[in-house]
Amino acid sequence: SLAQDATTIYKNADTLLKYKEYKNAALAFANGIRTEGQTAAIGRYRTAAAAWSLAGETDSAFYILQLISLSEKTNKVVARNIEYGEEFIPLQNDKRWNPLIAKIKKQAEKNGYPQEEFIYGRKDGIGLTTVKISPKIKSNGKAIISVQSGGWISGYNGIEINTTWMEQYLHKGYTVFAVMHGSSPRYAIPDAVNDVKRAVRYIRYHAAR
Repeated sequence: SLAQDATTIYKNADTLLKYKEYKNAALAFANGIRTEGQTAAIGRYRTAAAAWSLAGETDSAFYILQLISLSEKTNKVVARNIEYGEEFIPLQNDKRWNPLIAKIKKQAEKNGYPQEEFIYGRKDGIGLTTVKISPKIKSNGKAIISVQSGGWISGYNGIEINTTWMEQYLHKGYTVFAVMHGSSPRYAIPDAVNDVKRAVRYIRYHAAR
């Protein structure tokens, strides 16, 4: 399938990038993006631009960055990673850099959903947090709990919760609460379960907000 083909292409691109074959890596990422079409993740564009930058292909790097500045998928995390990424240092003296970074950040702000962080409890002096992500349309009064966890490790980058998978619900008026729990190895699985239950109680209690 196309998705499988793209996965193979990206794997090859990552290998080329690892071995500093930057131009070939950039070409491979571009091929993967073409294969996926509109479903290609914005992070793939960012990595392709980085590879072009490292390859010394300035115009190609700025072309990809221009696409990012126009994309509905561009988010604050990608914008920050571009602005402060070491891979993009070769571009920073170019007169196109600052205006384009400003454009990317503006697009990320436009694409984002309102997010507000709350402390739903404390444990061992550590705040337990949840991020409320609101729809842009009128709320339907219902909420979805999203547990930010992988391998029983929970957290986020402190910039913005990635809303890619949530948008199908946000577009229908649902509010999403991204819940962080105490992470392993300091806390065990039952602790994480109790944290999530605590977060749900907090959200229900403050639902009138």
